[in-house]
Amino acid sequence: MINNKNAVLHLNTVIEDITKQIAECSKIPIKNIKSSLSVYKDGVSDFVMFFNQISQNPAEEAKRVCEILKEKNLPEITNISVKDTHVNFDLNKRLFFERALKTVHSKNMEFGKNTIGQGKNVIVEYSSPNIAKLFHVGHYRTTILGNFIANLMRNSGFKVTSMNYLGDWGKQFGLVLLGFEKYGDEDKLKSNALMHLFDVYVKINEDAKNDIKVHEAAKNIFKEMEEHKNEKYLSVWRRFRELSINKYRDLYKKLNIEFDVYSGESFYQDLGLEFAKTTSIAKTDEDGSKIIECGALGNALIQKSDGTTLYLTRDICAAKDRIEKYNPHKIIYVVDSAQNQHLSQLFCCMEKLGYDKSIFEHVNYGRVDGMSTRNGNVHFLEDIIDQSAKAVKKRLLDNQKIEESEMESIAHILAISTLLVADFGAKRIKNYTFNADQRANCEKGSGAYLQYAHCRLNSIEAVNSDIDIYDISDVIFSLIDEPEVHDLCYKLMWFEKLLEQCLEDYEPSRIVLFLMDLAKTANFLISKYRVKGEDSGVAKARLLVFNCTRIVIRNGLEVLGMVPLNKM
Repeated sequence: MINNKNAVLHLNTVIEDITKQIAECSKIPIKNIKSSLSVYKDGVSDFVMFFNQISQNPAEEAKRVCEILKEKNLPEITNISVKDTHVNFDLNKRLFFERALKTVHSKNMEFGKNTIGQGKNVIVEYSSPNIAKLFHVGHYRTTILGNFIANLMRNSGFKVTSMNYLGDWGKQFGLVLLGFEKYGDEDKLKSNALMHLFDVYVKINEDAKNDIKVHEAAKNIFKEMEEHKNEKYLSVWRRFRELSINKYRDLYKKLNIEFDVYSGESFYQDLGLEFAKTTSIAKTDEDGSKIIECGALGNALIQKSDGTTLYLTRDICAAKDRIEKYNPHKIIYVVDSAQNQHLSQLFCCMEKLGYDKSIFEHVNYGRVDGMSTRNGNVHFLEDIIDQSAKAVKKRLLDNQKIEESEMESIAHILAISTLLVADFGAKRIKNYTFNADQRANCEKGSGAYLQYAHCRLNSIEAVNSDIDIYDISDVIFSLIDEPEVHDLCYKLMWFEKLLEQCLEDYEPSRIVLFLMDLAKTANFLISKYRVKGEDSGVAKARLLVFNCTRIVIRNGLEVLGMVPLNKM
């Protein structure tokens, strides 16, 4: 199979075959080979075997295996060497480049997909903004990361339910309602509801800093809503909730994001009260509040002394409901690292209730520093998108190939791409301080760079449309039998493995860095290997290389959550 040039190629299969051959000739158990072997895309060597992990005499064993591999002269590997306690070697990329290109070309949009999650349900909860508040860049991180995870899971065969669990209940709405009573303006509410409610929220929080009675009044309003079903407050709350959701839907549409389910804390208010009243895993504290003991995680408060429930109470009821409705393999919560304690307590409570703790997973991320909704110093995402799109449109006006009717759409997609890659370019756990000018600058935005690479490759196909790239049965691969092409094909082979690795850590920066490297390689090869005007055989073989590269870049952009552009 490994030498069949027409067989579908997967890097995992190549690694498996090489591992078996090394085990056979070295007489080392295959499980030991697997545990000691590391594979790299960009490294000094493609493969390194670390014998200090599997041998009591690692230096001697490394030397012995190196000599055996050189003697056996396996066709799949080359450049074998020993250094201290490990053996280095490279993949013979020339042996695989033809199969790599054929595989990418034949799979096309399916390249990178797998069946790891087939038959398994997954819920991904993300975004989850608080109603009656504007969507700022702090919300943006959970939204794009959650969308990436949902895309990644679908790509791997999972049946994904993307869920937006709105923060639509709690004492903060007592503050909003109290603030609207004092500062509300119907005309402003009608013209820009969320901006006005945000202003109201900031003002009432300023009042609360100077007057403790404001907090008490807000608590009483929420208690009236939760315990006494006070219709005066509930009708206003329902109105604010509807206005907020309608606005959020518009913004998600701009981000090319759709949710399967809109849920919210309010769905579980009654169940939360009932749970706090009846659960056997809680105990009553000295002040009359109810807690669930979670050991080193502290006591999880599920009901205050005044009888009102908390976010955690409703989260417990929501998790129970989801398990009953969806029978999930996983429930993934995409929430910032400030909520580590809260999620750990939630998972502890669910385990105490008899649920398998492995169902629950918290994917955390660093916070956006320097912003506070209460103090009013935030950057609103819609403004940032518009600012970035205007900057892009100004540049596009100089491009005579772009129709004016297309500029708005292209500028918007580039703006989103720039913002997304700027966020995904570093490890998700890292905090960062938001810089509006930097994030809106598409001239230097790496998202625009990736889109440009895709457009450039698409343009090569367009100007060579006389070449039938759909039928590659007549491609002469010896015409592109070059080291640069071999190296490119090895990168393409890595895409499938990379997506599988992302299932382990949900790290979008892996894909961003991969696509950056691929785009850089593509730009180099474009300048070196002309297509237009070349001999027909050479032209078609080279066009296949560029076609496969475009396919992988496109598929990568889509997993990240971008709309690939064909021209810009």
